[in-house]
Amino acid sequence: MKFEELRHKVVVVTGAGSGIGQSIALGFASQGATVAVTDLSKESAESTRAMIDEAEGGTAFALACDVSDESSVEKMVAETLQTAGHIDILVNSAGIVCKKTPTVEVSEADWELILSVNLKGTFLCSKHAGKVFIENRNGTIINIGSISAKIPRWRMAPYSASKAAVVQLTRVMAIEMAEYGVRVNTICPGGTVTPLMQTSMERDGKSSLDYRIHGDRHFFRAGIPLRRMAQPDDHVGAALFLASDAAKHITGQSLYIDGGESII
Repeated sequence: MKFEELRHKVVVVTGAGSGIGQSIALGFASQGATVAVTDLSKESAESTRAMIDEAEGGTAFALACDVSDESSVEKMVAETLQTAGHIDILVNSAGIVCKKTPTVEVSEADWELILSVNLKGTFLCSKHAGKVFIENRNGTIINIGSISAKIPRWRMAPYSASKAAVVQLTRVMAIEMAEYGVRVNTICPGGTVTPLMQTSMERDGKSSLDYRIHGDRHFFRAGIPLRRMAQPDDHVGAALFLASDAAKHITGQSLYIDGGESII
């Protein structure tokens, strides 16, 4: 698919060093956008930038950013403006998954870590990119939520709470920024086979290879009508659509990309 209006747009993608963020960064580059590839690891960001330069033929530059630290976010936004001249689209993809723990046993440190990255990080990046969008009276924010915002995940209270909060934050920002022509939406992935997911599975004693090929029986029992886990590329089309003129009257919405799990 092609969205010609995305050509020459400047897109910031956080957490773009791997997984969903990386696929979305590659997707925007394939449309001719300039992509600020940001990640906690500068090395991971550089790897994605190289993939864009070599495979997609797009334009990209890599930046290190700790989304949970306001000074780091401010620096990232300033460097993007200095390098590219403007920012049109922000994709808040940086996130982490908690280890499965009963709520009554979750440590305060683990709770704060998950909320700091998943929720505070989304807030801080939206705050500082949002100021640019409001000044320009134009811009799009796409947050990456989760099916966990709607369906509670067993022993994953910090993660589920953080993603549910992202959905509500999206709605608040959509209302506040609408008068400035800024749209804010959320993509809520279902279970997606990413390095982060595989690390979580291995921590829980599951084989990443078996999971990638066959899926987890738990998910089949829970019910995914399309009968497979998502791949990172499954979320790219939604991001491009929400950033495009085809979605120019869509804001404050949550789009679930979960193989149908959330409807049954």
